[in-house]
Amino acid sequence: MRIGVCGAQSTGKSTLASVLAERLELPLITEKARQVADIMGISSEEMLRREPPERQLEFQRWCLRAQKLAEESHHRDGFVSDRTVVDNCAYWLAWNHAQAGLYSRYHYLVDCYCWAKDYDLIVYCPPSGKEPQDDGFRLPGRVYQKEIDLLIRTLLIGWELPFVRVEGPVEDRVRQVMEALEEGCMVSGKR
Repeated sequence: MRIGVCGAQSTGKSTLASVLAERLELPLITEKARQVADIMGISSEEMLRREPPERQLEFQRWCLRAQKLAEESHHRDGFVSDRTVVDNCAYWLAWNHAQAGLYSRYHYLVDCYCWAKDYDLIVYCPPSGKEPQDDGFRLPGRVYQKEIDLLIRTLLIGWELPFVRVEGPVEDRVRQVMEALEEGCMVSGKR
């Protein structure tokens, strides 16, 4: 079972992914963007925004590559991933799409789309209405959170991916995912 947890920042993805991995006895794939940022010497999204466009493009490409490599290494046995290539694509669209050349734009989108089709279930975590927390890395703010959320929802629906929308405390979210898995009702995001 290949499960990806997606959503904008501060929506509880990491907590949910960790609990799901434990309950389902599957390997947990942790977020890759911060690992890539560490390798590239980038300490925050604010710092990334100040980088030249070529470096921002490189960052997004590395994030996608790291996500795919992590998922590929667990592909046969299954996994729960704290982020998906849908998240990668949403950030690409928000940050880099217009800066890249035509071929790069097309290739990145098609690559994400083809890879996303391989998830058995995507768990979509919508914003809760609370102000995103400033954790020192990501950009806080509801407008940015809503922008990323809109892009993620557009991709999930437009690409017709198997997803379930979860809300509430973590135990409620886990129950919603388990019900979706049991019912096999994962296509429209509505149950």
